[in-house]
Amino acid sequence: MLRRMKRMIRSALCDVLPLQMPTLTVEYLVQTAFAFSPTARFVQVGAYDGVSNDPIAQRLRENPGWSGLSIEPIPDIFRELIANRGESTNYKYANVAVGTQAGELSFYSVDPNGDDDWLRQVSSFDRAHVERHIAGRKRCRIVEHNIQVQTFDAVLRDADIARYDLLVIDAEGHDLEILRQAVPTLSTCRMVIIEVDHLSGSDLGEAKQILANKGFTVFHVGGDYAAIRSPDRWIRVGYRDAIVL
Repeated sequence: MLRRMKRMIRSALCDVLPLQMPTLTVEYLVQTAFAFSPTARFVQVGAYDGVSNDPIAQRLRENPGWSGLSIEPIPDIFRELIANRGESTNYKYANVAVGTQAGELSFYSVDPNGDDDWLRQVSSFDRAHVERHIAGRKRCRIVEHNIQVQTFDAVLRDADIARYDLLVIDAEGHDLEILRQAVPTLSTCRMVIIEVDHLSGSDLGEAKQILANKGFTVFHVGGDYAAIRSPDRWIRVGYRDAIVL
């Protein structure tokens, strides 16, 4: 009875009051999902410099009790990541790329050479993927790196991480493969953020199905899927600009 009354009151308020909801972002969903979590463990694949377009940067600044693993393959960017995020005993780092098997592979990134600096964030095993981003830009050049590659479970094992609460994947089109590898470890995870801008329609469907099968509700926010396990009802109802898949 009490729940019914609360629903009726909320419905009535929505009818007479303008909705004053903050703009839905992945960062805000992280803040919401972990609002009462002074400690949590994260794994971030493709951490870049730990600041730029980073959905967990603010949370880490505000919560010194958080701990986790940041993975970034490009050596120069990796050094920036450590400088920006800090050498806290709570943080672990891996200067590798996540792949299907261990070894060394060519990895490509962009030197903007005075062009848009955000292009430094474009990097991939796939040279053609990088070339598409700089098509028509005369000053940019592609840099080839010889990168150490490890599987997802091997990176976690080396970092002594058996469980985590938040998984962030930003891998420029390689994201689904990493999510596939993470499936066995998702049982304790509360939230998954995965970039989907570069995935095909079939890959989007597979990513959604993997997350749904693991009990996540999937929000499509900008170029990401933000998947939350058993989110509170107010998130689903309140954010009418969110696409709940």
